[in-house]
Amino acid sequence: MNRIILFALLMILFVPTSALAQLTATERGAMDAKRSAVEAEARQTIEALFSRLCPGRCELVEVKAAMEQPRAIGAIAPGFDSVASSSYEVTVRNLEVTVLLDSKLPRNFLTNIPRMLQFRLSSLAPMVTVRPETLDFPEPQLHPMPPYVPEPPRRAPEPELRPEPQHQPDATPAPAPSEPAPPQKPGWLDFLPWIALFVTLLILSALILLILKRLDRSADGSKGDATANKEPEGARAQAMPDVDALRAEFKSSRAIQNRVLRRWMEEDAEAVGLLVRLLSPEILADLRGDAALKPYIERVSEHITRQAGAIKAEDAQKVVDECWARLTAVRVLHDGASLAMDWEFLEGLSMPNLRRILNTCGVTEKAYIINQLPTSLRARYLESLSAIDRRELMLGAGVGELLTKQQAIDLATRVRKAADELSHIGREAEGQAVLVIDMLRALALGDQEDVLRELSQKRPEVAQAVFAKVCIESTCLEVPTDVLADAMHRTPIATLANFLRATQDDIRHHLLQNAAPSTRQALNSELSLGIPVGRTEFLEARDAFTTTLAEMLRRDGHDVVQMNARVLARSKRSSNPVTSNEAAE
Repeated sequence: MNRIILFALLMILFVPTSALAQLTATERGAMDAKRSAVEAEARQTIEALFSRLCPGRCELVEVKAAMEQPRAIGAIAPGFDSVASSSYEVTVRNLEVTVLLDSKLPRNFLTNIPRMLQFRLSSLAPMVTVRPETLDFPEPQLHPMPPYVPEPPRRAPEPELRPEPQHQPDATPAPAPSEPAPPQKPGWLDFLPWIALFVTLLILSALILLILKRLDRSADGSKGDATANKEPEGARAQAMPDVDALRAEFKSSRAIQNRVLRRWMEEDAEAVGLLVRLLSPEILADLRGDAALKPYIERVSEHITRQAGAIKAEDAQKVVDECWARLTAVRVLHDGASLAMDWEFLEGLSMPNLRRILNTCGVTEKAYIINQLPTSLRARYLESLSAIDRRELMLGAGVGELLTKQQAIDLATRVRKAADELSHIGREAEGQAVLVIDMLRALALGDQEDVLRELSQKRPEVAQAVFAKVCIESTCLEVPTDVLADAMHRTPIATLANFLRATQDDIRHHLLQNAAPSTRQALNSELSLGIPVGRTEFLEARDAFTTTLAEMLRRDGHDVVQMNARVLARSKRSSNPVTSNEAAE
């Protein structure tokens, strides 16, 4: 008896668990449906990838999905022995994929295929096993041609033999004698009445034309003097106004010019747009840096775009007359005894040149010069100072003595002379900046920042010219998100992907985070392939993207110089963005 019990226990232990827990038809149906759906989706994903990367050289052999036992969700309703098929939860245990690859494909591509498949199928199963099998695929061959068999010559058809006509006797009776035909008249005699009428009409037409020509000559002779007297008046009425005198008046006083244009843009932007077309866009050069006038300048630009075609003389004369009237009104209100005319050269002074001038002045002189600056330039300078420098400047201006009139005039003369020298240096720096930009484009990010920092200390005017033309790579971290997304949208995906593959991790994460959803999805798909990028491709992609970014910043009115300066003010970067590219090469 004990032996029988022991044998039964051993049988129970060796019986498989699947035999003890038999699956019902409903559970098997749920497992089969889940398995079919997973395998179909995996097969579709793999075939789509192969058709895009290696059509005809990568083939899917087999897809197998192993499923866990179904787990019922919820309790069994009263009156039923089991739950419905839709109440079972079936999970995938693992997914096995067997693919056939051409052995002539690149080695790095063959090694990356399993990782790409596992990455794309990771959403279907927690564990994906890819078994690649390589095979030397045959080259495509044409079907064998049948042997050439010459066509036998065709026999020419023999001519048909016609029977010879038999001679028959002429049975036609002899013709009877005919009567003589009446004489016929010539055909031109029928048109004789019409010919006479046509000649008469020609003669009358010639006489009428001769009379009309003589009448026109007599009318021209009688009206010649009256026409000669009226032509100068009409010419004077249609002539364009003289804008040279108005341009010279604008150049004589930049302070009055800016005051007139600032008020006029707020009242009538369309008239200012016509004035800019008559004179030149340079009359707005001093006002472009004023952030408060940015919407008005954009409105003027829109009106200039709408004013396509030639300018009418009447409209031009109206705008010129109104401009002279506004200039006269401002000069009436201008205080001639004040020293504003002596300081009008500050209207076109750049920020680096202003810093270099103020660094040579004392606290009292510096406060006086800052008080004479235009509103926009004064706000930008004070914003660029640190809190300690602003505090010292305000305390020194409040405690120091006021300048006399003669001291203010001498200070204005000295500052004007320094500004003229710096403007000459700035024109020379433009040529040097072109050479510096060409060399910077071939450097890594860390080297670029080091060179620009040293250049800002030794040659600030050249550094300012460089900052105004380009954006360095790390400027992406400082620009507004809308401008950054617009620049990424305008850059081709392939170029942007080459830039992101070799740039620094923080810049790559920032760009992907602020990109549009469609652009981010396309970039993630490209970056997931793991394709290496060379140094030349990376530098070309970086140059294209930073150029587009600089254009977007200038379009929206941002100061590219300040953006680059804020980036250089941060701590130095130690990583090199093209190290991975050099290792790959």
